[in-house]
Amino acid sequence: MKLHRIPIFVLACAAFLVSQQMARTPITRDEVYAVVAAELRARGLHDPLVPRAENLDLSGGFTATANRTLHMLSVCWDRATDRAQFRLECRVHSECLPFIVSARLEQHLAVPASDAYPACQAASAKKASGGAARRDPVVRVGDPATVVFHGDRMRLAVRVTCLERGAEGEVVRVRNQDGHTFRARVAGPALLEAISQ
Repeated sequence: MKLHRIPIFVLACAAFLVSQQMARTPITRDEVYAVVAAELRARGLHDPLVPRAENLDLSGGFTATANRTLHMLSVCWDRATDRAQFRLECRVHSECLPFIVSARLEQHLAVPASDAYPACQAASAKKASGGAARRDPVVRVGDPATVVFHGDRMRLAVRVTCLERGAEGEVVRVRNQDGHTFRARVAGPALLEAISQ
C-alpha cells in the first residue's frame, strides 16, 4: 500500500512546484525602474537624463512568473508622444511577454540628445542623397513574434507568424494562430505593435 502512495505524493509535489513557478504576479514600477536606471547609467547617462520612477507609465498591467529577471532590450525617443520608450523582457522568455514602458523626462529637458535617446521611428531618417535610409530587417518571413494590442487599461499580446520581413518602424503582415491575417508595426526583434485597421 505504501508503494502506491509514493508516486501520488511525488506527483502532488511536482504539481505544487510547477504551479508555484507558473504563478504570475504584477511587474512593479520599482522593478522596472531598477532595470531602466541601471541600464541607462551603464550607457553613461547622468541623472538628469534618467527618468524618475514616478514618471514611468506602467498602465498596461504587465505580469510575469514570480521568479523573473527583467532586462532592457532598447531605448528610444518617441517624437509623436514626446516620451522615452523602453522595451523590456524577461531573460527567460517563458517568464513574461516582451513589453514597452514609456516615461516623461523632467520638464526642463527638451528633446533628449540623440545619442542618449535615438528616435524610435528610424524610418524618417534620410540619406544625404535624399533616399530613404536602408535598415536591416529585424523580422523575416516565417519568424514567430508577439503582437501587442494596447487599449484603455488593457494590454493583450498575441503570438503570430510574420508573413513579410521588416525593419523597426515598418508595417508588415502577420498571421495569428487562428489563420487571421492583419498588419502590425515592427517594434523590435520578435515584437510588433498592433495598428488601427
